[in-house]
Amino acid sequence: MIPTDKFNVHQWFQNNKRSLPWREEKTAYSVWVSEIMLQQTRAAVVVPYFLRWMEAFPSIETLAKAPLDRVIKFWEGLGYYQRARNLHEGAKEIATKHLGIFPKTLEELRQIRGIGPYTANAILAFAYGEKCIPIDGNVKRVLARYFFLEEEITSRKMQKTLEHNGLLIEKESSDPLGEALIELGALICTKKPACFACPLQSGCQAFAKKAQETVPRKKKKTVYERLERAVFLIEYKEQLLVKKNSAGVMQDLFEFPYVTWNKDFSLEAFCQDWGLVIKESMRKPSVFHTFTKFRVTLYPWHLLLRKKPPTRSYNFRKKPELRTLPFSSGHKKILEESLL
Repeated sequence: MIPTDKFNVHQWFQNNKRSLPWREEKTAYSVWVSEIMLQQTRAAVVVPYFLRWMEAFPSIETLAKAPLDRVIKFWEGLGYYQRARNLHEGAKEIATKHLGIFPKTLEELRQIRGIGPYTANAILAFAYGEKCIPIDGNVKRVLARYFFLEEEITSRKMQKTLEHNGLLIEKESSDPLGEALIELGALICTKKPACFACPLQSGCQAFAKKAQETVPRKKKKTVYERLERAVFLIEYKEQLLVKKNSAGVMQDLFEFPYVTWNKDFSLEAFCQDWGLVIKESMRKPSVFHTFTKFRVTLYPWHLLLRKKPPTRSYNFRKKPELRTLPFSSGHKKILEESLL
C-alpha cells in the first residue's frame, strides 16, 4: 500500500494541480459533464467545450429540456456523440425520476443512462467527498507502476487488481486521493514518466526495477482503415443539400452527399446520376478526418445549380441555418470553408 504519511500525494496535488474550470465549483452536475467530456479527450481540449456547455446548459433542468439537436451542436467536435446523447437522456431521467436532484449512492448513479463505474465513483469522490478512487487511464498507470502489475492494462484481471489496491490505499489515507492520483498520472506518471518529480518514487516498484516505461503493458495499437470520399456542397439559391443521419456512428449529425473516391470517380457521372444541372463547379481543398477506426480523406466539390434537382433523402437548408446544425467533424470543416 502507498505509505501516505511518508509520501504526501495529497499535499503534492494541492501544490501542483492544474487550474481547470470544473474544479472551481464541484457540483455533481459539473463533475458528471466534465468526466464524460474527458473520456478519450485531453483536458486542454475539453476546457472550452465545458465552458460553452455550462453556459448553454447550466443545470440538469436546462439540459433535460433542451432539444437534442442543440445538445449535439454544443458537443460538435468532441466526437463519440453517444456520450452527448447519454448526457441528454441521463438529465431527463434525473429531472423526472429524481426530481432534478442528483443521486448520492453508487447504486442509484449506476442506473442513470451513460454513468458507468468510473463516472459514478468520480461523482461520489469529487462532488460528495467520499473516499473512493475512480480508476481512469491515469490512475491505472500510477498503480500499475507502483505495485509493478504486469497484466495487460485493459484486462479484466488488471481492473480487479487495481480496484482492490485502490480500496487499500483509501483505507490508509487521511484524505481522498482519487483526484490527486489522476493528476499525478496526467502530469508526472505519464507514458514517459518524470520520476524525478514523483512523490511516490521511493516506493514505486517499477522505478526500482527500471521498468517504468514498460509497465503497464499496453494493448495492441489500433489499426486504422483508410477511406477516401468525394463530398458535394450542392447549392441552389443560397441553400445547400444536407441530411441528418438516423443511425450509426454519425447518428443525429448532418452531412453533405458523398461517394467513395477511387480511380473510377467521375464528377460528370455523379451529376448525371443525381440529375444535377450545373452552372459552376469548384474543387475545394482536401480535408482529413478521423473517427473510430477510420482515417478519411475528403475531396470536396462545390456545385452551383441552374435548377432545383430531386433531393432523394436530403433537404435544402439555408446557409445561415447550417451554422446552427451539428455536423460530423470532417463535413463541419468543409462547411466552414465554404461559408468564409
